[in-house]
Amino acid sequence: MIYFDNGATTLKKPSSVYKKIMYVMKKAGGNPGRGGHLMADKASDEIFKTRVAVSEFFGIPNPQCVCFTNNATTALNYAIKGCLNEGDHVIISHYEHNSVYRPVHKLSSKGISYTVAESVDVEALDSLIRENTKMIIVNHVSNVCGNTADIKKIGAFAKEKGIIFMVDASQSAGHIRIDVTDYNIDILATAGHKSLFGMQGSGILYIKEGIELDTTIEGGTGSMSLYRLQPDIMPDRFEAGTPSTPAIASLGAGIEFINSVGIENISNHIANMNEFLVNGLELIDGIVVYGDKTSSVKSGVTGFNIEGADSEIVASLLNEEYKIMVRGGLHCSCLAHEAMQTTETGCVRVSLSWFNTLKECEKFLDTVDRIRLRVV
Repeated sequence: MIYFDNGATTLKKPSSVYKKIMYVMKKAGGNPGRGGHLMADKASDEIFKTRVAVSEFFGIPNPQCVCFTNNATTALNYAIKGCLNEGDHVIISHYEHNSVYRPVHKLSSKGISYTVAESVDVEALDSLIRENTKMIIVNHVSNVCGNTADIKKIGAFAKEKGIIFMVDASQSAGHIRIDVTDYNIDILATAGHKSLFGMQGSGILYIKEGIELDTTIEGGTGSMSLYRLQPDIMPDRFEAGTPSTPAIASLGAGIEFINSVGIENISNHIANMNEFLVNGLELIDGIVVYGDKTSSVKSGVTGFNIEGADSEIVASLLNEEYKIMVRGGLHCSCLAHEAMQTTETGCVRVSLSWFNTLKECEKFLDTVDRIRLRVV
């Protein structure tokens, strides 16, 4: 079996992640912050350790600014709906995931305006700024074709303009270095179950100190229980309800593994495979590869089509006959498909992980060539 759908979720995790999940389930399974007994304290300790690990990994000065969610979509919705108010304007990129585009679009019926930037070059963004522009949201890496934004350059630009800068790092966190301080990122949202190697049900929302967001969910926090409103203190303000301690702890174990291997080593390995894969696809007749192939950052996400073939049929053949798992069709990003002109056809997406190999890429390329001869 070859698993090339890591952009959806990484299948193979480090052994330490599996061990951590079982440890928490058996030995630290209390409700964190909702009791003073041993099991509750152990659960709280696991969450605290992960909060510190996340803050160090992303260059976050204060661990209390790290909130845990059940996925990146929840984190993005918290930030978008908590930050924007009637009369505000927001700029988003043409490669945003629907978890950014849909909440922004919905808010447009409530007096919030948005502009879709066809390019995330700062010159293009500068031309779109209005007096009421409050936020710029950028997808660091497209989940459809792998286009990578220069978030460091955009962050400096946004800071200069006094605009809140939010990054969706779902496809980059864990294998491309991100430092929120160095990159002037005000809000960072990401999934924990992809390149950070956590289990499903883990997500991260970082909110810079001084950025005030309203809440979209209220409830128990284990603190200030007599207070009738959601607490203002972080991270309690955005962590209502019982958290998934096993998922959060698994994320911490994933980060520990990345640190032990070295994020640069992971980044280089994925970049080498990605370049090999793209070059190989372009040598096959009738293959269209999407995205910016000139970028110096290789994201590990590649979208392509066999001309004249249905992308979902190609993906099904890869799975059913060759046990190669990719994703075909549309990929939760209507804006990206519009930009790529693939709204009718979709595309086949290959997304790589540290645990993939060049040998798997070679087999994949040979298999795609065989399928091409059958479906065209």
